[in-house]
Amino acid sequence: AAGMESHTDNWHASGTTAAEATSTRATTLTTTTVLAPVQVTTVVADDNQSLFCFIVARADEPQRSLVVAQLVREVGIFLCEQHIVFSDTAFVLGFLAGKVVQTHVVPTRLGPPPLPAFQGLPLSASIFAQVWKNIFSSGTFRRHKWTVKVDPESVFFPARLRMHLNDTWTLQQSLDRTSGLYLRNCMVGKPSSTLLLSSIEVFSSRAVEALARGHVRCTTTLANYSRLTENMFMQQCMNMLGVPYISDQALVYDAACGRDPSPCAAYIVAFHPFSTADQQQAC
Repeated sequence: AAGMESHTDNWHASGTTAAEATSTRATTLTTTTVLAPVQVTTVVADDNQSLFCFIVARADEPQRSLVVAQLVREVGIFLCEQHIVFSDTAFVLGFLAGKVVQTHVVPTRLGPPPLPAFQGLPLSASIFAQVWKNIFSSGTFRRHKWTVKVDPESVFFPARLRMHLNDTWTLQQSLDRTSGLYLRNCMVGKPSSTLLLSSIEVFSSRAVEALARGHVRCTTTLANYSRLTENMFMQQCMNMLGVPYISDQALVYDAACGRDPSPCAAYIVAFHPFSTADQQQAC
């Protein structure tokens, strides 16, 4: 399990964190949170690798077409044990296993799509706060070991994630029993520091439990809460709540981290961004 590192560090609002060594191989993952109405696929996984996956998507293009295409091909989050697509608008995505799949509406407006992909969605009480409230209240995440948030523009391979998680669980199960775990997926700067990018976010179920208990504390304590993107809020909140992370540099090839997502390489779990269904299918 060379290259795996777990950490609990002081993440500051300025965006700096403790230095850590780079890794040439994928390192662990740890996180689980899941939401409510979900479609169960035929995938069967070990309990320690069971995934609850979700996407937050706008009803306009290109996100709508991307998610619909993923459903039609039965790829991405639709290969997780349970999955859900959140939106501010109700619309039918298609059919899976003979059942209608539609969005789960949260009381918010996702707004226009102008932000660069690397910035994530702007965090506000009307966006991801509403999504997480739904996740907490539904309790679906408790049925699975891991909760995975995936960006609509990401190409995601759940089977590869399970391989990473198998390593993580083997090495870090004692840590997860106490405080949970989550994954950071981008290493930047000199000295190097790690970030949580929004293209894919992975949390153990215990990490989500910690978030459920401490979410209000984070929103009221973080001075720059209203200006944080969703992924940076999650990173700072996890740090505030004392949830350790593991750095997995093979979790995603994301252009925002200086890693070209194309061509899509073996073993890497996700690739971002691909803004058309044809690009995603080619990957």
